[in-house]
Amino acid sequence: MKVKVTLTEEMLGTKAANPDVFADFIASKCPDEDKRKQELDNAEHREEAGTTVFHREDGKIGIYDYQIKGFFKDACSATNRFDKEFRNNLEKLPAYKTKIDGCVFVGPRSSD
Repeated sequence: MKVKVTLTEEMLGTKAANPDVFADFIASKCPDEDKRKQELDNAEHREEAGTTVFHREDGKIGIYDYQIKGFFKDACSATNRFDKEFRNNLEKLPAYKTKIDGCVFVGPRSSD
C-alpha cells in the first residue's frame, strides 16, 4: 500500500531555530552567575525562544523518516492505553514498534 501524507493544518517547525539551543541550555545551568552570562553572550546566533524551523536540504523543507515512524509508534502507544471498550473490544497491539520498523518505509516526496 502506498500512502501520501497531506497536512490538513499548519505544522509547527520540527527543530529549534537556534543552532546553539543545547549549548545555551547547558550554559544556563552554570552555577556561577558571571560565567553563565559570559557563556550565554558567546552565542553568535540568537532566535526568539521557542522559534522552530524545518529541516532543509538543497533549499527544500521536509521532515525525517524517523519523525513519521515515531508518530506512528506514539499513536499505537496511546491506543494501547485506552480501555478495551473504547478500542471496540480490540486487543492491545503487541510488538507494534517492531512491526512499524519492519513494515513502514518512508521515502522522499514524489510528484505522484
